[in-house]
Amino acid sequence: MSWKKSLSIVAMSLFSFGCSKNIYNFDGMIENVRVESGVTLADKANFMKIKDPDGTRTICFDYSWDLRLDEVEVSKNGTTETFYSSSLLQDPKVVSAQTRFDSYRREIARRNFAIHNKTKE
Repeated sequence: MSWKKSLSIVAMSLFSFGCSKNIYNFDGMIENVRVESGVTLADKANFMKIKDPDGTRTICFDYSWDLRLDEVEVSKNGTTETFYSSSLLQDPKVVSAQTRFDSYRREIARRNFAIHNKTKE
């Protein structure tokens, strides 16, 4: 495991916090899926943690801030696999995670927009 990945995971786990410039901060349920989204320590990456009802945990990282996933970590039954993306090669697991990431980002933005507009009334 690279030091960059280790540092990101530790920072995300211990120090993830809301940042007012990121409209995608979220910690709650979307349908029956637990979703946490935000930025890692020192704004090094966007992240999204997804915990499915079957116990599968997926962590998505966007290091380049372009909302395209660079790394996806999937944990299930005590086994963790990491998948990477590049401009030349995209693992099918990353493509699948990107679809979910985009869908949840839209829902989070919709909810945060609704909450923001309610507080202005």
